[in-house]
Formats: sequence, structure tokens, C-alpha cells
Amino acid sequence: MRKLSWDKQLIWSGIGGLAWQDSRSPKSCVASNDKAPADLLKSLFDEVVQHPDSLKDFSQPVLWHLSFNASTPEEVLAKIVSLIESEQISDEMTRIQLLSGAPEDYPFGLITNKAVKGELRQRVEKLLIDHNLDPKDYEILD
Repeated sequence: MRKLSWDKQLIWSGIGGLAWQDSRSPKSCVASNDKAPADLLKSLFDEVVQHPDSLKDFSQPVLWHLSFNASTPEEVLAKIVSLIESEQISDEMTRIQLLSGAPEDYPFGLITNKAVKGELRQRVEKLLIDHNLDPKDYEILD
């Protein structure tokens, strides 16, 4: 799993900027794997934020996969929420994808992640409402 996380794809635009392929890169697959160790998931997040200019781009496949993975450490999930709140992630489609997924393809994001609880869940729900989405339309994954 650690070897897959070292793929050579750009972490923010992956395979030529095609979102479907980006979200299936080896690195993205590791980010969504609920068996991935917490330290590896943290390091994937750290790698993404080392390139702050890339946070303005669509899409963010590694962040998206971290956002719906119930094994992602809470501190990483909170940092993803903070990036959305502070508008460091400035692309509207990317923010919605992180919050709720891709409705027509893979409707999973922060709102469906059972690890997003308490105050963090309230922040996510507020962001959804701010983006004209209803948190009640999403089912939390078991």
C-alpha cells in the first residue's frame, strides 16, 4: 500500500486533469482504503497541502478520497473542512465534491463519512447549506 501511495501522478490533477481517471490513480485508491494506516493517510494529506496553489484546481482526488474514508484521522478531516471554510479550496465543484461527492457517479464525501461527528459534522452541514444543498439528502455510510 505504501508503494502505491508513491505514484508519480500529480496529486491535484492526476492523469492529465481528467477527473474520472484522477480519482482512480494508485494514490487516490490508497486514500480511500479503509485499511490504510493513519500515518499514511496523514502523509497523503500533507503532500497535497504542500502545493497550496493546486488547491484552486478541480479536482482534488486525494482530498476527496480522504474526505469519505472513515479511517481518515479526525484531524485530517477537520483540516479538509478548514480548507473549504477558508476558501483555500476555491473551486466550487471541488468544494461540493469534498462535501458530498459526485451525485451522478459516486455520492460520497464528508457528509456521508461516519467519522465526521459532533462539531465537525455541524461545520460540514453548514457548508452544505451554504452551497444550497440539504444535509438531509445524504445518508451516512456504515
